[in-house]
Amino acid sequence: MICSGISSSTTRTYTLPDASGTLSTLASVAGDSSPQLGGELDVVTYDIVSTSNRDIDIAPHGTGDVVLKADTVTVGDAAAAATIRSSGAGTLTVTTGGTENLILSTNNGTASGTVTITDAANGAITLAPNGTGIVDIQSSMNPSLSSTGKSLVMGF
Repeated sequence: MICSGISSSTTRTYTLPDASGTLSTLASVAGDSSPQLGGELDVVTYDIVSTSNRDIDIAPHGTGDVVLKADTVTVGDAAAAATIRSSGAGTLTVTTGGTENLILSTNNGTASGTVTITDAANGAITLAPNGTGIVDIQSSMNPSLSSTGKSLVMGF
């Protein structure tokens, strides 16, 4: 197509037929009530954001799940504490994907006490304070409970 006599400051829109010969235009994705990707979405250096402090819902249809294919998932930002919670009346369950232990720790797992739930039937739950830390069972008659080897030390 050759166009002449159009200045560079003039905007022109050309609509060409698709493979079936149909002419259609879409000025923005907002104009499509049910847009679908025809390939992978590469966000380059951008984020998926909302306006007016709204939530971003990811809602699979039916029994579909949300799968995050990453080695690490970060929740929260540097200025706020993060919370993971169930949004309904159901139980929040945290599990591993295979025969691995579940370990809860703080401080990026560095210089941290841990709670380890060992995989397998009859697996142990290990509470491992860091350094001189203690296992503190709140609202018990023992303000501190610690174990060294096979002895149990109870503070009253």
